[in-house]
Formats: sequence, structure tokens, C-alpha cells
Amino acid sequence: MNEKELFTRIEMLEERVHYLENLIKTYMANASNMSNAVNRVEKVYDFEEIRTNIVVNDAHLSQVLETSMEEQIILIIAEENKKTPFIRMTKDLCIYKNGSGWIHMDDSDLMLLIRTIEHKILLLHSTYPTDAEKCFDNNKIIYGLNLTGRFKKIKNKLIDII
Repeated sequence: MNEKELFTRIEMLEERVHYLENLIKTYMANASNMSNAVNRVEKVYDFEEIRTNIVVNDAHLSQVLETSMEEQIILIIAEENKKTPFIRMTKDLCIYKNGSGWIHMDDSDLMLLIRTIEHKILLLHSTYPTDAEKCFDNNKIIYGLNLTGRFKKIKNKLIDII
């Protein structure tokens, strides 16, 4: 190869490199835009997954003792739904189930969700010893949820919050 052919070859390679660099920049910009678009799309989460993964902590327990079991369960559901939407209100309450999408939430599903949270609160409460004076009052609050009698009121309060 002579010198002229070598310079022509180098110019051609420089043009290809420049073209590839521009292509990479365009790809990266598009990928960033796609990532931002995906992040803007509302993510929904499976009802069963959320129900089993709800975490009840000491703050929830102290709130139960200050207010009531009913109020705190409703707030826990609403708080979890804000973080990871799994319940929404259309004509009635709907839950998201993987594979089925948004489906009508039966009362049994809501009852199971409430019972699950109640059980987690009861387990947490059982790990804390209480003195004799507070024991009766605390147990009255902790074990005082009459779900069968107050279910419709609880459901209506949840609908109002969601």
C-alpha cells in the first residue's frame, strides 16, 4: 500500500468510527428515554405477593394501642397500596393478580388481607411483655377486632381512603 491509499483508508475508518460513535450516542439517548418512560408507567403488584410480604413493625403496634386495631389495619393497607399499588377502586374494589390482571375483590379476599395483617400484629404483640395494669387494656384493644360485625364499616373506610 502506498501512502495515498493508506491515508484514504484511514479517512474511511475515521468516518466509520465517527458514524458508530454517533450511533452509540443515539442509542444511549433512546435507552435513557425508554428507561424514563418505563419508570413513569405505574407499576402494579400481585395481591398475594403483597399480602404475604406486608411488614408490621413496632410503630404499627404502638399506633394500634393508641387508636384501634381496625384503624391501624386500614392505614397499613392504604400505606402499602401507595407504595405498591395492588388495590384500586373502579365500580368496586379490584385487586391485581398476575396472569389475570385487575379483577373484582371478593369480600373473602379483603377478609383474608385483614386477617393476615391482624395475625402479624398479634404475633408482634405476643413478643412484648406487658405489665399487669396495661395487660387487660392492651389485650382489649389488640384482640377486640370484631371483623364479622364491623366488616362493612371497615370496607367502606378502606374504600374512602383508596
